[in-house]
Amino acid sequence: MRKERPFRLALTPPRLLRSCVPLLYIDGVAAFGQSKAIERYLARQFGLMGANDVEAAKVDMVGEHVRDIKDKYAKAKAADGADKWFAEDLNQLLDKLSKVVAMTGTAGHAVGAKLSLADVQIFMLAVEHFDAKEKVEAAFKAQPKLQAVRACGAARVRVCRAGAAVDAARTRRSWTPWRITRRSRRGVPSARSRRSKLRRRG
Repeated sequence: MRKERPFRLALTPPRLLRSCVPLLYIDGVAAFGQSKAIERYLARQFGLMGANDVEAAKVDMVGEHVRDIKDKYAKAKAADGADKWFAEDLNQLLDKLSKVVAMTGTAGHAVGAKLSLADVQIFMLAVEHFDAKEKVEAAFKAQPKLQAVRACGAARVRVCRAGAAVDAARTRRSWTPWRITRRSRRGVPSARSRRSKLRRRG
């Protein structure tokens, strides 16, 4: 079983690594930067690069298709041609991506039969990257395979958010008594002592 290691992402790296933003810390030590390098490293660490080397290459392939779409959108947006790009180019590019996913994945997954970085990239492309959300929504609805990948990603996001909310609630419950105790030690009255004073005044 792989030993869990603490990871931390920093946007303000040390002086010697200022050119590498963001920067990944591993076991408290600054390891390396560049978002794509971090993305692929964490995907390998958490089993999101497919079941074997061939599937890992397919995950990279899907990621390159996603990056092509982002790059072409950036160029069109810079040239004030975003409206034309959404009307014509986006559908063609998503159709190409859908054909790739049909060859590499199964229903709900872009590569293989389980969650991978490729699924995450397609999900983020659909929900985060573009400004014209309604046009993107319509374009994805016209591609059932991509829409299935997006729906699977959305379901996992809901599960992760629910788990994060539970963890946050547990943290608040365990941290609050410590905070009150520390405040009392620093000369700040605790909540209990403040209530006692109010009762005596009443």
